[in-house]
Amino acid sequence: MKILTCCILFLLSCSYLRISNPTKSDKRIVGRWCLTTNQTNYPSITFRNDSLSIFDSRGDTIYWFKYYVSNSVLWLIQPNGELNGNRIMKLSKDSLIFETLLEHQVKQSYFKCDNMH
Repeated sequence: MKILTCCILFLLSCSYLRISNPTKSDKRIVGRWCLTTNQTNYPSITFRNDSLSIFDSRGDTIYWFKYYVSNSVLWLIQPNGELNGNRIMKLSKDSLIFETLLEHQVKQSYFKCDNMH
């Protein structure tokens, strides 16, 4: 039983290290992105170099997550530790398209609205 517990703890610690390692992220995502359509939640998203993302809302709320990009998926780590994966359909220097994003179960298209690096 102790061996099983140790193995589980080891695997969890390895996955935590992978999640908290920002060097795995695709650096093209860094900057401020603006939604191409009119929507209350997440009209703009900022991805910083320090693996912090800021999701704006027209409803006076700002959401923040730690993030990393791996295998065309944006992984968001919520403050409570919950992990959320969002498939990236396209990421270029000026275009970011998600298959879905958090609670929005439709395609979300963004364009680069600044040159932050």
